[in-house]
Amino acid sequence: MATTLRDARCTAARLACGVIVLAYSAHAQGQTQAQTPAVAAAQPPQGAAPIFTPTLGAQISHSDNATQTTSSRRQSDTIVSISPGVSLAYRGANSTVTGQMQLSSVNYLGNTQTDRLLPNGRLALHTEVARQGWGLDASVAADQVKSQFTSAQSASISTADTYTNTRVQVSPFLERALDPQTLLRARLERTQLHSTANSDGLSNRPNTNTNGASLNISRRPSRAGYVLSARYQDTQADGQAQSIYVQRLVKGTALYALSPELEVGLVLGRESNQALLQQFRDTVKGAQFEWRPSQRTQVKALVEERFFGRSWEAEASHRTPMLSLGLSSNRQISTYTSPVGNGLVTGGSTQALLDALLTSRIPNEAERSKAVNDMITQRNLPRQLGSTRDLYDLNAQVRQATVARAALMGTRSVLLVSAGQTMSRPLAGDAFSSLLGPGNETRERYADTQINHRMTPSTTLTMGLRISRARILNTLLGTTTSSRETGMRLSLSSMLSPRTQLVGGLRRQRTVISTSGEAITENVVFAGLEHRF
Repeated sequence: MATTLRDARCTAARLACGVIVLAYSAHAQGQTQAQTPAVAAAQPPQGAAPIFTPTLGAQISHSDNATQTTSSRRQSDTIVSISPGVSLAYRGANSTVTGQMQLSSVNYLGNTQTDRLLPNGRLALHTEVARQGWGLDASVAADQVKSQFTSAQSASISTADTYTNTRVQVSPFLERALDPQTLLRARLERTQLHSTANSDGLSNRPNTNTNGASLNISRRPSRAGYVLSARYQDTQADGQAQSIYVQRLVKGTALYALSPELEVGLVLGRESNQALLQQFRDTVKGAQFEWRPSQRTQVKALVEERFFGRSWEAEASHRTPMLSLGLSSNRQISTYTSPVGNGLVTGGSTQALLDALLTSRIPNEAERSKAVNDMITQRNLPRQLGSTRDLYDLNAQVRQATVARAALMGTRSVLLVSAGQTMSRPLAGDAFSSLLGPGNETRERYADTQINHRMTPSTTLTMGLRISRARILNTLLGTTTSSRETGMRLSLSSMLSPRTQLVGGLRRQRTVISTSGEAITENVVFAGLEHRF
């Protein structure tokens, strides 16, 4: 949640003090452990030790267009941000806590924008009762999104024309083996999304939430097997008496293993869906297959005929010690709070790509996860490549995403590439316009690449290029708005110590929106320091 300047500065000061206290406590604990090695060695291990790392970052940047406007109205400004945060990586016998979270105090010295306190990051918890199958998944995530799908993107930290989205998810579950081949899974889900305007001129957005439940019984085939599943999901918005979208789905899948590497299946089921005041009922029919020719290669796909047309989820991946390749595509119903079913693929996670590259070198999952996070921090790599546009639409949408991604790691260089397309359309045209506003049809095509080269053991050069083309069609008015975006990045990072990193560089962003026809350009020079306690 964003706050104003006075609250931001007070909160930032308190957070900074808290980080210092935590760092001192961690330092004192480390000294105590170092002074009593015999006692520590005598005690039996109780699972993996928690890794709790407070961080503190500071950055100063100068933008020649801090308000992201056309050349006739552009204003330059110097932006100072202080970002206390925490990085968690705990993996015990029955629990896992991972993620990073920062709280940045963003201050505009020229007062071109409102000073704010902005959270950013994600923390996730997974815990279960030993040998009982009961457990809990929970997460909290926060980020900043533009108010419009075709809005000009920013090359600097920006509060103009943005919202802060805070998403909280809680999901208790049961996973228990009924026999050596049969597995029972049950799960409850609750997702809450809160949006806060970072600019005074933006309108408030209602909070939304999704409640869901699922039950799954599966028997993996030695030759023949099956999957029986049932799912319920209900998405609501504050101020709306009627649910935005309700889904009830029951289906069964007959599985057959043609070989140990190849498995096929036929799907049959029934669904009932309600989008505001409209009801949709239909039979679900489909097929699936999964092919695993080796531990490093996997191809799987599920195609179904649904009430809204064809639905699918497909993924292919291949990895070697130096190369990771992936291709993903899906089409399904989605709401702004949460996708219905599995999550949509919208880009390439740097963590996932690097994790695949390091699987052969570091088999242990916990050690590999720490190595990936260290590599991203030390090499100043982005945590996400691909689609960065946010589509705000309370209507249920049919969304389709296809993305290809690759990572290549050499002795001193890392290349990351992501390219793809995302599309969406309203589930049922203008029928919902009177309640939720007109639905929109959108499309974005993008290519994003990042080259990282280690010049010396402590100095790294990073270059990036992103090209995006976006379009949005208002189905009620029949108007189309499009934008063309090009972004370039160049930075140099140096490890001053094993825990302190200095980063400086240049960024350039150019966006052309069809409604004005003028180019919105922004050039930024920045320098920053981050310390991990």
